[in-house]
Amino acid sequence: MKRIVLTRQARRELGAAARWYEKQQEGLGREFAEEIDAALERIAAKPTASPLWREDRQYRKGGVRRFPYVIFFVERKKDVRIVAIAHKIEVAFLRTVPQASRVRW
Repeated sequence: MKRIVLTRQARRELGAAARWYEKQQEGLGREFAEEIDAALERIAAKPTASPLWREDRQYRKGGVRRFPYVIFFVERKKDVRIVAIAHKIEVAFLRTVPQASRVRW
């Protein structure tokens, strides 16, 4: 199993989403974090089981159960670098933005 490394951006996204869910319902933020942890464990165990986000990018995307989030990551020799934890609506938006103006993770 590879070690998971979260970028600063991914940590911010995770924290913001967990706080938002906690405000919606007590305990839901914790449940969200637990589902993220489970997804990260699946990614760490077998990174190549997750599909590439796009064929022209090195990023893979892993799903999160129960919540509409996607985890974007890059597999490296010794670890897996988590570059983003994004809501599926944000991901859909990125697909509509012209290539030249897209965010580069």
